[in-house]
Amino acid sequence: TWVALSLVELRQDDAIAGYMGTIQDLSEFRAQQAKLEHSSRLATLGQMAGGIAHEINNPLTILSGRAQLLAKRAETGETSTETVIESCVKILETVGRIAKIVTGLRSFSRSGDADPFHPTSIAAIYESTVDFCSERFRGLDIEFRTRTPPDLEIVCREVQVVQVLLNLLNNAADAVEALETRWIEFHVEVSEDEVLFVVTDSGTGIPTWIARNMMNPFFTTKPVGKGTGLGLSISNGIAEDHEGSLRYREGWPNTQFIFAVSRHLPNGERPRSPRLLGL
Repeated sequence: TWVALSLVELRQDDAIAGYMGTIQDLSEFRAQQAKLEHSSRLATLGQMAGGIAHEINNPLTILSGRAQLLAKRAETGETSTETVIESCVKILETVGRIAKIVTGLRSFSRSGDADPFHPTSIAAIYESTVDFCSERFRGLDIEFRTRTPPDLEIVCREVQVVQVLLNLLNNAADAVEALETRWIEFHVEVSEDEVLFVVTDSGTGIPTWIARNMMNPFFTTKPVGKGTGLGLSISNGIAEDHEGSLRYREGWPNTQFIFAVSRHLPNGERPRSPRLLGL
């Protein structure tokens, strides 16, 4: 059950005489918020759908080709043990690739709020993120620049970290899609206290009035039906849950967002802090 508790001091003759408290049941509000967050994730998933379909279609073509090759050689009696083993290895590798994509889809579509914080390699987060969005960028003719991530682990909710990064990268793709020069850069920096996931695009920055409001729930500059206005608000809450921050870098030559995660989170389950939109 989700509740909001407020306390007010009752004073008499400049001394505290007692307290008055009110408790508000927020269960229904939290349920509606969860639905909105889910809708926001699905909206991002919809943006990536074309690229994901292509990512799955390619390995399916490989499976079909291998199966046809085996069938043809079996009919002509040309099948050898070596050929069968080689084809089986290729088929298993391809099935594994499809399974990885499907697992990523299932993970991204859920909230991850109930997941425990556990050590996760930066490389795993990096790979999952790049796998999801690289095909969409190719389809939009966007140059995707990446750097080798540091060999480091952080304690986090992996699903939520990937969700934030995908939201930032999809926003960047939307922003540069109509530009003459289209590129997006994604890399990781490490400071003494934080791991910084940095997303930069070829845009020339965000107007001040938008930058001041873009973290607010339901604020969006996208056309109707293309954005829910919840992506950055939810992402900001996830950053706070990881004792980090989500910030736009003002004064930078290009458009840059920095998602910071604390390096000093303890291992194991952490208390879930309520994040209430608009409160």
